[in-house]
Amino acid sequence: MNSATTSLRLRLLVGTATATAAILLCAGAVIYLLVAASLRGDFDMALASSARAMAALTEQDGKHVKMEPEATNMPEFTRKAHPDFFAAWIHGGKTPEPFARSSSLGQRLLPHASPPVGGLVYETVVLPDGAPGRQATMKFVPVLEDPSGKATRGPHVVTLTVARHTGDLRRMLARIAWLLGAVCAAATLAAAGAMLLVVGRGLRPLGALAGRISAIGRDGLGDRRIHLAGAPRELVPVVVRLNELLDRLQALVTRERRFTADVSHELRTPLAGLEAILDVAAARRRSGEEYERTLGQCGRIVRSMHAMIDSLLTLARADAHQLTVTPSTVHLAPFFEECWEPMALAAKEKGATAVFQVEDDLCLQTDIDKLRIIVNNLLDNAVRHANSGGWIRVQGRRAAPAGESVELIFANSGSAVAASDAQRVFDRFWRGDASRQGTGLHCGLGLSLCREIAAVLGGQIEATSERGGVFEVRLRFPAPAAPGRQVSDAAATRPVAAAQAGV
Repeated sequence: MNSATTSLRLRLLVGTATATAAILLCAGAVIYLLVAASLRGDFDMALASSARAMAALTEQDGKHVKMEPEATNMPEFTRKAHPDFFAAWIHGGKTPEPFARSSSLGQRLLPHASPPVGGLVYETVVLPDGAPGRQATMKFVPVLEDPSGKATRGPHVVTLTVARHTGDLRRMLARIAWLLGAVCAAATLAAAGAMLLVVGRGLRPLGALAGRISAIGRDGLGDRRIHLAGAPRELVPVVVRLNELLDRLQALVTRERRFTADVSHELRTPLAGLEAILDVAAARRRSGEEYERTLGQCGRIVRSMHAMIDSLLTLARADAHQLTVTPSTVHLAPFFEECWEPMALAAKEKGATAVFQVEDDLCLQTDIDKLRIIVNNLLDNAVRHANSGGWIRVQGRRAAPAGESVELIFANSGSAVAASDAQRVFDRFWRGDASRQGTGLHCGLGLSLCREIAAVLGGQIEATSERGGVFEVRLRFPAPAAPGRQVSDAAATRPVAAAQAGV
């Protein structure tokens, strides 16, 4: 689209000019109609006055009806340019010819209406000379004077018609129409000029806002925000939302930079270890057993790097909202036993006691594969960070008061995380100092992955910790439809791994 057509300034100017023109035209039309009605009314009143004057000069004399001579000599009927016309007939007479007519009419006819006696009718007609005009027709009874001078009602009824040209009236109305149109046009142009100034001044804050935005660069994003002194009230929400957007962008840029640095570090560490192991192995000829140990070490490092890359890909898909959910019913007690089985040996070697307390009929309507990723990461995290001879506890229960959600709790003793850092465990590549050892193992993505997948599944996750005490992660998911049987707390909890079994 042409940029001019999308200009806010142009839209405002065109809109206001159009609205102003429409309002002025409507007002002009109303004024014109009122003036025209008033002038036509005055014109008709003048016709009626002329007809009444002619009627006053008409009288009866015995069997005859006559009109005073001065009536036909009135100036309006004798002028050369656009004279008036009149004619008078005796109602019910033997001849249609008028008994009196104006000299301007000559022998021409003057068609007329037939109003009731005492009535007056106005008509728009074409005059005998072919020009447009208007006529008034009245029917009356002329006065009859007896020899004593007494006036009585005569026997004859007279129809009188007076016609007049409307050319002057039409020309006056045309001039008024042109005058009103010119006034409307001039007022519209004047309003457009005024609006040009008003809109220009009103849009200055937008120009200032654009200048502030263009002055914010990538390097200064964290320090510079938009501040408009005296900004109009309508722009305040825009400025607030832009500043919120800049805050989110800054957090994203910072996270991206930190993420890039962390990925570089996490990949460099195992690669450096892998390079060192291969260099040592290649320094001299070794036995088959030594080569097997070297290959085993390299394999573990490669598998760790592969797991980290898989986690990064899953996190990237979660950020892009590309993870799909295929829900199914998951019975949690046997599901936890299945997930724990690969971890049992590591827990036994560490001397950690594991106890599972899960309600027998507890289930979730969720994606079992994605739930398995969360549970495996939380169990692995608990096993790795539990202290030697410590304990691991997993609980599953319906959350109070109405059981509308399912709560899963993963806890272990010997926490190395301070209470102030408990929520940082979900940050990508964040690890406590005690865990920063080894050649790239456990890169700090597991809990981040748990948080993202839990959000995709509609759940919530949070962590609490006390250094040297208990580290606990709580998961909460919407509960499926209420089961048909409820069990008491005592019957709903059972140890899956005995306290002395070490698994």
